[in-house]
Amino acid sequence: MPAYWVARSKINDPVEYKKYTDRVPGIIAQFGGKALARGGRFQIMEGPTSFIASSSSNF
Repeated sequence: MPAYWVARSKINDPVEYKKYTDRVPGIIAQFGGKALARGGRFQIMEGPTSFIASSSSNF
């Protein structure tokens, strides 16, 4: 049975966030996961609207 991880992020420091996002694919792959979507256009349907990045992965 797959598990899904969905994240929304508020980015305060784009330089530091880039260092993090560069490492994420390898970390996810290390545990058998794969990125389903990273970044791109999205629409917030409910909840806080101050997030400016999103991603989803499955394991």
